[in-house]
Amino acid sequence: MTPEELKAKYNTAAKKRADSVNAILESTADKKVVVAGPGTGKTFLFKKILKGKNRTLTLSFVNSLVDDLSLELYGISEVRTLHSFGRSELSKILTKKINIYSKLSTIIRQDFKILNGADIDFDILSRNITIQSIMTNNLFVGQSAIIN
Repeated sequence: MTPEELKAKYNTAAKKRADSVNAILESTADKKVVVAGPGTGKTFLFKKILKGKNRTLTLSFVNSLVDDLSLELYGISEVRTLHSFGRSELSKILTKKINIYSKLSTIIRQDFKILNGADIDFDILSRNITIQSIMTNNLFVGQSAIIN
């Protein structure tokens, strides 16, 4: 590929990214879903969405993602796991420290049985799939990857 072809390809990708970001930013939908793989600009998008907003909260299901986002969104948004946020809110209501030890795969399995009338072993699936999700201001950004 020549340098001109490479530059043209880069410019096309940059325009596509800008168009996608603008479509999300300009959307009047109450809730937005963005599904994207690693390195595709989800954190960049968060920074754009959160710009100029006060008292924002970004939630994730994954501890390592909280660590990364805390650095990237420092001063822009509080970043926590959904679990720690829920636990702290319950502690405020109950006025005491609480610990929650749920077996999420059991809950999902029971819900799946009710909704689909079939059984599925989510423990096996959870060993093979990692799901990273973020919730902030009615925006859901998710990523899933197969782990070998």
